[in-house]
Amino acid sequence: MEREIHKYFIKRLKEEGIHILPGHYPKLKTKEEVDKWIYIIKKSFEDFFKEKNEEEK
Repeated sequence: MEREIHKYFIKRLKEEGIHILPGHYPKLKTKEEVDKWIYIIKKSFEDFFKEKNEEEK
């Protein structure tokens, strides 16, 4: 990941409260890819916990 994209990636992770271990970062090339990746991660977690909560009811 280029330095500028990496800095943007770290900034977006902090803004969204997403924690990822260094060394496990995806290989992203653009800010748009960063935004899309973050959207997918957030949506995945939201869907997972929504389904889990529905199962518990």
